Amino acid sequence: PGPVYLTLPRETLAETWAADRVASFSAARYGPVAAGGIAPEQAAHIADRLMAAESPVVITSYLGRKPASVPVLETLALACGMRVVEFMPTSLNISRDSPCFAGFDPAKVVPGADLGLLLDIDVPWLPKFVKPDADAAFIHIDVDPLKQDFPMWGFPTDLRLQADCGTALAQVLAAVQARADDPWRAKVAVRLAALQTARLARLRARDAAAADAGTPGAISPAWLCALLGAALAPQDIVVNEAIRNSPAVLGQIMRTEPGTLIGCAGGGLGYSGGMALGARLAKPGARVLQVVGDGGFHFSTPTSVYAVAQQYGLPIFTVVLDNGGWQAVKEAVLRVHPGGEADQAQQFQARLGGEHRHFEQVAAAFGAHGEAVADPAEVPAAIARCMAAVDRGQAAVLTVSVAPL
Repeated sequence: PGPVYLTLPRETLAETWAADRVASFSAARYGPVAAGGIAPEQAAHIADRLMAAESPVVITSYLGRKPASVPVLETLALACGMRVVEFMPTSLNISRDSPCFAGFDPAKVVPGADLGLLLDIDVPWLPKFVKPDADAAFIHIDVDPLKQDFPMWGFPTDLRLQADCGTALAQVLAAVQARADDPWRAKVAVRLAALQTARLARLRARDAAAADAGTPGAISPAWLCALLGAALAPQDIVVNEAIRNSPAVLGQIMRTEPGTLIGCAGGGLGYSGGMALGARLAKPGARVLQVVGDGGFHFSTPTSVYAVAQQYGLPIFTVVLDNGGWQAVKEAVLRVHPGGEADQAQQFQARLGGEHRHFEQVAAAFGAHGEAVADPAEVPAAIARCMAAVDRGQAAVLTVSVAPL
């Protein structure tokens, strides 16, 4: 499920075949490879562990690649009063409106949790910053819980199950519902009340971050993303390659519908331009917003992206967050060598040369509507013009000057 890359050798494509030599099979003969559920006793065991836990949590990243899994997770979380964190999400896994949604930072929920469900996730937390309690237990359900292609996977799990998360969680939900009684429901109600209080506090913090528009030449990404979120419909799709500004994209552009968020699954910088085109092709009735850093935009081969957008009628809206370089490179150096020579000299080999970068003009050369803004006062009208261009069938690129590297 979800976006895929397909390649075929040109020699095969160029080969001449007689019609009677070509083996043909109907679509019904190409059955999908699909993971199943879990054994009934495993579902019962997980249900028992959930109902015995005082502070259960979920950490997930790509459960939402299968949209039908999202409402199952939401229902189970509500049934158990369970917090759900998306860490480096590549899909929307739970509605941001759910009282059980607890943000994007495992450090806010893992310490103090006595049971964690790791669901369709490669990296549940960064050990440098998150320390689970010594007696916490973890259950991992994943399409690949062994992480067979990883050279090392060092996260503790007491039970690992290879299964389709949506199917497995539905089994667990049924087991929980069969065991639930009035005292259990009362305990869950207390948890949900606490979760609602935490949710309102998180929303206040989000709104406070979006209240500051920034200054000329240093527009606030949080404020900008709040404006973008207000301009989108629930079914519109966000392709996030903002990298170090991802917290602003994820926190301020509220998504509630399955399939409306696509994040980087490890393909490398520059993936989001082609991915946005594919999303628009797959969902022609939805707008597609691509949010990308200036460094990632360089890697996306933008001339090809907007030539294809023009030729095939795939209007996408690209917002380039221009900070003049690769913030992730700078931060990686500082994490490994704090106080080192690069830190002392403030030279990280991460800045883009020159003061005049006109990414929007690259796109305009291939038929897109292009604008650049450096003053917060200009942003709302620029977003409106870009959205209007997209709605009339023209791709749009908006370059926004954020705080420089």
